[in-house]
Amino acid sequence: MSEKPFLTPEETVREYARAWNEGYDEHEESLKYLYTWNHISHTDTRDMLMDEMTDELRPFFAAFPDQNLHVEEVITEGNKTFVRYTATMTMTGAMMGIEPTFKTAQVTILEIDIHRDGRFHESWSRTDTLDQMEQQGLLGDAGKSFWY
Repeated sequence: MSEKPFLTPEETVREYARAWNEGYDEHEESLKYLYTWNHISHTDTRDMLMDEMTDELRPFFAAFPDQNLHVEEVITEGNKTFVRYTATMTMTGAMMGIEPTFKTAQVTILEIDIHRDGRFHESWSRTDTLDQMEQQGLLGDAGKSFWY
């Protein structure tokens, strides 16, 4: 196997979105290559090492197989990036005991990354999951916004 080229932080972000959009099973190795072996991801719910993140991605891709990740904005400073993604996905599979809704949601993901040797080394991400759940009809009356 030939050595993959060194990527700049912005190139790493864009390659991640490209590989993500191809689907996890098809590009699992490409996605793994973009992370350092000791990468830690700080998410909405907990901190995860690479193996834990991999375990969480499989059921997510099974429930939302058509998801698309679009890079809206990348700000780079040295080895750090701030990224604003838009994710579009339709829940066509069950996840965490929730039956599929067959509704599409478009959500914002904000992420700050530290890069090392052309790979993600540490990431902090926040996804607007409440908005996603509301769009997919998972909140019932509780999901009706009191702002309007």
